[in-house]
Amino acid sequence: MNSPYFQRMIKHVLLLVCIAYLTNTSAQSKAFSLDIQLSVDDAMKPLFKSDGRLFIFITTNPNSEPSHNIWPNFYTKSDYIFAKNFHWNSNKTLVIKNSKDWDSWNKSGECSLDLLPQNTYYIQVVWQQNFETFTLTAEDNLRSKTIKVDLNSAQKIKVRLEELNQRFELQEHPLINYEHITSDTLSKWWNKPIKEHVGVLLPSQYYKNPKKEYPIYYYIGGGDSDCRYLSLQMQLSKDFANWWMSEDAPQIIIVYLDGTQNRNFYHIDSENLGPHGESLIKEVIPFVEKKYRNTSSATTRFVGGCSTGGYASLALQLFYPETFNGAYSFSPDPISFTSCLYTNIYTDNNYFVDDFGYAKMFNELGRTDNPIAVKDWIAFENVLGRSGTYLDANHGNAISALMFSPKGENGQAKPLFDAFTGEIDHQVAEAWSAYDLNKYIQNHWQTIGKSLVGKIYISSNERDDYFLDRAVRVFESTLQQLENPSPNATVDWVPGNGHCHAYKVGAPHMVVLQMIEEKVRSLELGK
Repeated sequence: MNSPYFQRMIKHVLLLVCIAYLTNTSAQSKAFSLDIQLSVDDAMKPLFKSDGRLFIFITTNPNSEPSHNIWPNFYTKSDYIFAKNFHWNSNKTLVIKNSKDWDSWNKSGECSLDLLPQNTYYIQVVWQQNFETFTLTAEDNLRSKTIKVDLNSAQKIKVRLEELNQRFELQEHPLINYEHITSDTLSKWWNKPIKEHVGVLLPSQYYKNPKKEYPIYYYIGGGDSDCRYLSLQMQLSKDFANWWMSEDAPQIIIVYLDGTQNRNFYHIDSENLGPHGESLIKEVIPFVEKKYRNTSSATTRFVGGCSTGGYASLALQLFYPETFNGAYSFSPDPISFTSCLYTNIYTDNNYFVDDFGYAKMFNELGRTDNPIAVKDWIAFENVLGRSGTYLDANHGNAISALMFSPKGENGQAKPLFDAFTGEIDHQVAEAWSAYDLNKYIQNHWQTIGKSLVGKIYISSNERDDYFLDRAVRVFESTLQQLENPSPNATVDWVPGNGHCHAYKVGAPHMVVLQMIEEKVRSLELGK
């Protein structure tokens, strides 16, 4: 082992390793500038609004449009988002040479248009001019086509905004109707006309029995809940569509509530978004049920959903205990604010780090393949916001702030935590407590308890990808302590990691619809 030959061989191997390392490091360190000359296509100019926020999406993923990546790519450090507000004349070409004063995001923190690492990129530009709905995906925002760029030298590219966003390509279905209901309640609050949007999926035998009094299930989606997903589900989920059209499917009406177009994903009253709960209970539900099911009976009216919809459905059941006869809440957003991800908003001082300075995670390796820290996630949402903060990003934390926070002096919702330092404002946290469902059921059980017996069903993975199981355990403990009457609630725990996984067994809704069918049957037998 100590022979001269062996020593020479070791030196030779080490030299090769060093050369390979230095070569690889040199290749990785190459970076080049990318100049963009942006124009508006003549066909888009009549639709163009001069004030907007410009987004440049740059990704290494060839399999989807870059602008659809409004969740960060956790697998690589090569996805970039740049954003800046402009007042822009559509007849002029916008020349973009650097991004020094742009908001930007990349997981590594290194982010510059004039110094991008050598790679093959797919680039798309979006002009956000609609700030009333779900940001980038709104149909009246403009976008370019995807451009492939092999960045191995400094380059200049020409890009045109030449098409409208296309959020949905809907096909007609004989059992699907969309209703756009003028809400006097919301119109008065906003001082302008406001419509509530719903999708209605009728049961397979509906037209054969038009006078039948059908059970009805109000479905609330997750953080991007658009009622038009109803059509996509029937188009893309063939197992569900075939089952729904068969004789085996329950004869139940499903109503998809829409959060995207009015930005209220929870469908409850809010200081920032208005009286959506009142609008739902007093206007939307009466309209739908008068038109489609010939009864206004609460006995056969149910609500449910997953993630954001899991919180919203449970909140509606608690806030309006006699309006619904059961809530089916799957993997709900935090239903106790003592466990918002890994933060207790009442006692913790910082949303990004714990008391020892360690980063809190938005999700975690082991619970998900895509780990990211809360601070990095908020940095991403800050880029989406027109103000350069998450508060008007119309994305996860912005949605929560709009829903739970009091209104600030600048018209925005007051932030629960600082967008850059993570420092928690405990006065805002106290305002949030009104929407803490664990506190609510504790404080109001003596008045609402009799109307909630047997109406609460919650399902959670034992280890939710976003730590939501922690709040469910707090709520479950509270349910076990309530008495006079006993809640007779069900909390199902699904083994292993996951978020909404139990809800997606087979196809969305099937498991809930079967539970509703069983409950309705037992009610009929009990008459």
